[in-house]
Amino acid sequence: MNQSYWDNFYNTFQPPLEPSSFAKFIEPYLKPNQKILDVGCGNGRDTYYFEQQDYNISGFDLINVKKFLGSSFIQGDVGESIPPSDVYYCRFFIHTLQEKILDKFLNNIKTTSPNCTLYLETRSTRGITNDTKTETNFKSPIGKEHFRMLYSMKYLYNKLEQNFNVFYIHESNNFSVYKSESPYLIRIMATPK
Repeated sequence: MNQSYWDNFYNTFQPPLEPSSFAKFIEPYLKPNQKILDVGCGNGRDTYYFEQQDYNISGFDLINVKKFLGSSFIQGDVGESIPPSDVYYCRFFIHTLQEKILDKFLNNIKTTSPNCTLYLETRSTRGITNDTKTETNFKSPIGKEHFRMLYSMKYLYNKLEQNFNVFYIHESNNFSVYKSESPYLIRIMATPK
């Protein structure tokens, strides 16, 4: 992950404040008594949304955002360790990680919280390279390029299936339409084996 890019992004650029479509999509699957960790929470827009719905949630990120919207934040590195949780919510996060860090993150989840549920939304290679996986750089609203690790739905499914039961996976370019952008995204729900 390009830490200096994201530090600049979240502390100088005003990202959207309203909850993401993914937060609204997975809310019916959540239970009121679950502990939720919003991994790669950024400014905490979804953390704040879930708090307003009375869920027990904390934001978790490498970047300490000055204008974090939620009330509970944990700074940390997913490649090192991660707090135990009932739910790991990861929107637009895993594509910021090099694959070796993603593998450590998935292993940390399984080891730390073997009875958890993992909810992922990430960009797909579809419509960009259509390869099984690719490292690339994207231009952003603040005009700088930043790292992206993209996977095909099949590749990501096969990676997760080694240690997780994937009970939902879908790909679409209608999940997160923003202005003129409608990228292909993959949504996944899984539990450790």
